[in-house]
Amino acid sequence: WKTISGDEISSEGKYPVYGANGKMGFFHEYNHIDETLLIGCRGTCGTLHITEKFSYTNGNAMALDNLDKKANIKFLYYFLSKRGFNDVVSGGVQKQITIQNLQRIEIPLPSLATQQRIAAILDQADAIIQNNRAIVQKYDALTQSSSLEMFGDPVKNEKGWEKKEFSKVAINENSKRIPVKQSDRDEREGEYPYYGATGIIDTIDDYKFDGEYLLIAEDGKNLLFRKKNNAFMAYGKFWVNNHAHILSCNNICNLKYLEFFLNSIDLSPFISGIDQIKLNKASLDRIPVIVPPIELQNQFAERVAMIEAQ
Repeated sequence: WKTISGDEISSEGKYPVYGANGKMGFFHEYNHIDETLLIGCRGTCGTLHITEKFSYTNGNAMALDNLDKKANIKFLYYFLSKRGFNDVVSGGVQKQITIQNLQRIEIPLPSLATQQRIAAILDQADAIIQNNRAIVQKYDALTQSSSLEMFGDPVKNEKGWEKKEFSKVAINENSKRIPVKQSDRDEREGEYPYYGATGIIDTIDDYKFDGEYLLIAEDGKNLLFRKKNNAFMAYGKFWVNNHAHILSCNNICNLKYLEFFLNSIDLSPFISGIDQIKLNKASLDRIPVIVPPIELQNQFAERVAMIEAQ
């Protein structure tokens, strides 16, 4: 595995140079021509990339050539993606995967034809997933566009809508929450969703809520990093633990509008804690909410329902 230094990498060129996180730039020569699997081995460990003709790596990724053709590269990619690398990562501050640790990984190898067939099936599934994600992103953009058209910017409030504190626009139902520990849930498997801070985390044999509610994360790093929405709707019969606020409608705000509004604003001014990140009830209650006429909120909710149905 040959490497290239940072000062040799340019923003223009014919052949890409790879690091642990993917393409870093370009170089005028190539070092690999066959299909190759790249594995992040320093810093960001365990990232996987497949490429064909490319240049060097910067030393933070290992290039695994398939010179003897015993394995299908795509098959290896999917297998290692599922398996992960936690047990072969070493180091303290500077994490790394050494060649010696990588060689310890055992890989089941069916016939090459079977590997190719498995990889082809997973390629098709992955293409469907990527296409669906692209469609969801387009519908999200349509929802954002509808919101801006009807309400304006949720921070600037150009249309001059009335503002109310969150405590005035919905009914807090937190007192009805009852957490159930994992060991008890294991003995109470059932048909009803069991919600936590970012969505359904389990099922259970009973329910505490029945209807339409807005759930809002009360704690967790997602409040800051938002890999998932912190506000989400729950319908029908379900149970909620004490890591999510639960709100019902008081006819001042449509819950679907509130969900979109909260997911559109920066919650960090209302979040406390460093190790234990939290949006407590007192902080939630003082979030200022733009309150357009309820008729307009309902129209927006109907639009969003139509988009989500798609």
